[in-house]
Amino acid sequence: MHLIYLSQEAIVSSLLTKYHLEKNTELHELIFNNSWRLSYKCFFNGLVGAFSDDGRRGTFLFWAIRDGHRFGLSLEGDELVSIDRSYRLRLLPETIATALKNGELLPSMALTFIVLSCYYGLLCGGGFSQVDYLPKIQIAYQAMLNDLGVSIANEKTEIPFLSSDYAFISLQTGDKQVLATGLDLALYGNDETFNRLTSLAETTTVSQALDNLIPKLYTIVGGKKNVFPFINAAMPSCLYV
Repeated sequence: MHLIYLSQEAIVSSLLTKYHLEKNTELHELIFNNSWRLSYKCFFNGLVGAFSDDGRRGTFLFWAIRDGHRFGLSLEGDELVSIDRSYRLRLLPETIATALKNGELLPSMALTFIVLSCYYGLLCGGGFSQVDYLPKIQIAYQAMLNDLGVSIANEKTEIPFLSSDYAFISLQTGDKQVLATGLDLALYGNDETFNRLTSLAETTTVSQALDNLIPKLYTIVGGKKNVFPFINAAMPSCLYV
């Protein structure tokens, strides 16, 4: 069994560098044209995955990476500037290309989905949060283009779909069962894992798979201290691989 992982930010960085930084495209204008940046600032302010005007949440187009940590950037004229003003970068094709190549910049979630979903029209599956924030990013991008008087490049933007929030595999840790991930399968799988996984995928119902996640989802949505009397406190029995 081989674990294959592709970073969507790395894919977007490569696409921007190869096809957009030096060419006249919508994405080039978004990064380097001040009118486009101001329109982006208007329509994306406060959206999940984008940024907030007070600089306390998210980042403007790119995260800056320093000493293995990311920190947010704000737009000031034709520069991206950190909140503490210890970092600034001029928005020029050559400086962005160099920063992406050196791992100094990382595309924000909003920019990532603008590239993959809005511009290239890829169908993006994800968790229960993504099916909420991605349509809002798509709507904001289309509104921005309308504001700029630009025809929509991809009129068939795909609606995101829920693809990851189900579970039918668990690991035994002492007297407890915990939900397993793809990495767990790569680390602890054996010659029988694939066949047993295939069998479970064919026989487990959607209801069973979702039931295993209910306690975790309610914790994420409502917080650890919230009590939901209509939810059985006991974790549903998990299926084994």
